[in-house]
Amino acid sequence: MVKKKNLGIIALILALVIPVFIFIFLPEEPYSQAWIEDPSFDVLVDSPWNIEKDGDLTDINASIVAGQAKFEILGDRKTYSGLTGTPNSSTSLGWKRVRNGNFLFPDTAIIDNRGCFVYHYLDENAAGGQVRNYPSVHWSKNISLPVEMKDYVITSAYIDVIFNASVDANVDTPNDNYTLPVGPDQFAIGDDVTFYVELSDLENSFSYRIGEFKSEYLGQSNPPLFPDILNITDRKLNFVSESDLIATLTSVLEVDNHNFTITLGIDIYCEDNDGSGDHDEWDELIIKSCDLNFTYEKKIDQFSKISFTQEAGKITGDNVLIVGGFMNFNYSIDQEWPSSAPLSEIRFYINDKLYEEGTILLTSASTSFQEAKIGGFDITSFLEKDVNTTVSIQLFLKDNFEFNQSLIVFLDEVSFIVEIIEVAEDMSWLVYTLIGSILILGVVITLYNKIFQYPKLVRKIRSLKKKIKKGKKLKPLSLSSHDDLIKNQVQKRMTIIEMQNDKESSLK
Repeated sequence: MVKKKNLGIIALILALVIPVFIFIFLPEEPYSQAWIEDPSFDVLVDSPWNIEKDGDLTDINASIVAGQAKFEILGDRKTYSGLTGTPNSSTSLGWKRVRNGNFLFPDTAIIDNRGCFVYHYLDENAAGGQVRNYPSVHWSKNISLPVEMKDYVITSAYIDVIFNASVDANVDTPNDNYTLPVGPDQFAIGDDVTFYVELSDLENSFSYRIGEFKSEYLGQSNPPLFPDILNITDRKLNFVSESDLIATLTSVLEVDNHNFTITLGIDIYCEDNDGSGDHDEWDELIIKSCDLNFTYEKKIDQFSKISFTQEAGKITGDNVLIVGGFMNFNYSIDQEWPSSAPLSEIRFYINDKLYEEGTILLTSASTSFQEAKIGGFDITSFLEKDVNTTVSIQLFLKDNFEFNQSLIVFLDEVSFIVEIIEVAEDMSWLVYTLIGSILILGVVITLYNKIFQYPKLVRKIRSLKKKIKKGKKLKPLSLSSHDDLIKNQVQKRMTIIEMQNDKESSLK
């Protein structure tokens, strides 16, 4: 039996001799070959690199400029602020008076230098007076945005509408004196005016009221019990919250991705509360100004991809052996990657197979160029002979996120190295024989170290231990009895004595 020490020496000798043997007898040394063209992206005309894009193409772009490949994320932020100040002034053009359904207009409803102006006088004794109890007027303006809003998210919004009012004391309120000389008191809720602002689609198929003010005591006149309230000085409407305003804008823009309508309205309600013939005079009802602005940011859609791809040709030849392969590249970013997109990454494919260990999260990118991996990625197992070798470096957006500006990820100095041995055709058998010998030697050494260096009885005991650990059923281990062992030892001693006696007799 070969001793363990001797076997180790033999293995060491073979490990040293075989490489020397290959070096002496093979006609070619191993060599490395760059397997792609234009690794620095210097060729601008007829570049060997192809640009491929998939997903929402409004979010991504790619280019090769000044010796670098660029992955571009097309973020954006815009603000609408085209509606401010007095309606139909230079900062708020385009308002038109429109009818509110079937309601009659007030006596006067115009836009002048004061804003949206209304005057109305109800005289129920006049011809047709009764039907003029509920006049209403709208002024509308269509707003058009320069982008497809389905690709944007509204992040902030602001609305402000200022109005004022003056009425005659004959406008009736809950605190007025209704002890009338003629006819019964018919007062229920009194007279009121409502100022409001609404948003809708262009067809006004549905509308949302985002601010209003409804009077209750405007017209109060009952001194000394109650003071006169015949005016409302400049004040704002009561508005919905900013989040509700954003939701409303988003909703109306889902109907038409570019356009929506804003409407200013004044509704008057004259209650028939005077049996002798009611009189209500609304002197000046004015919407003085309207301001609307909002900010919207680009939506970057999940699963969009940009790739730089090159077909690098085939590794061919019966006498060619692929012994190694390495891939690497440099990358950087022009600004910090947004934390709202933590899963987005750079990755690469070899022959359309994803190299999963080569995934790089973009949150780790810096503004200085760095290697994808120091020393490169080992891609030996991805390489095949007689197959068109395709290399593809891809930016993959795994997140949905909003981004308010454009961002560039740079790519440069791509290396794709293949290590090859070329042997003469009549010597290829030698290479395969030596490689097979190395594998067989490894198997023999492993079997010896794990099994055959131990005596048969020890091997049985070791096997028994393993079976016990695994809970397997055991067969009885056959061992010689104590008496048999003694008999064997006595027999061996007698044989030795006889051999010594025979030797002495022959000498005499």
